[in-house]
This record gives sequence, structure tokens and C-alpha cells, in this order.
Amino acid sequence: FFPLERQNIAFFVTFVVLLQQRIQYLATMSASRIEYSEKYADDQNEYRHVILPKELSKTLPKSRLLTETEWRQIGVQQSRGWTHYAIHRYVCSLFLSLERRKRSYSR
Repeated sequence: FFPLERQNIAFFVTFVVLLQQRIQYLATMSASRIEYSEKYADDQNEYRHVILPKELSKTLPKSRLLTETEWRQIGVQQSRGWTHYAIHRYVCSLFLSLERRKRSYSR
């Protein structure tokens, strides 16, 4: 471990603050440009595709699904019960596919 000069610490802090502001700006601007497909269903689930702006989709992990907290943080808005179930590898902006179990109504 090496001692940092005050100039370097100040630069690093400024850099981190600016980076956080940029991330928040991208998320805010991108959230208004997120597109949602109509819902479609099979016998067990409802589905919906979420189309993200390219600059936002480039920042997301490609090797794993997002948790609900993660996809909500990037601005995706859905009611409760939806889960991220697939990644579209060939259409980068069509990143989120959400599914929700159909409710069974019994009397």
C-alpha cells in the first residue's frame, strides 16, 4: 500500500462523483426511452419483452439474468411478480424478457 498525495485523493473523489452522476444521468434519460411489448401468454405464464436503449444495454451483464432490484434500478417499470428469464444474445437492445406466473382463480 502506498500513500496517496492530497491531489490524487481529490482527483479520485472528483472522478467517482462525476462517474456516479453520469450513471444516474444515463439511467434517468434511458428510462424514458425504454419500450415494452404487449403481454402475451401460454398456459402457465405471461411474457413481455423490454427493449432498452443501446447505451443502457451495453452496460448490463451479458452472462447472467438480472434480479428484480437490478432491472428496477435501470428504470424498468413493471408490477410485482415479473422475473427476468432470458437474455437475447443477437439483439442487444432487446435485453430483458420478463415472465410472470399466471394467477389461478379458484372458487
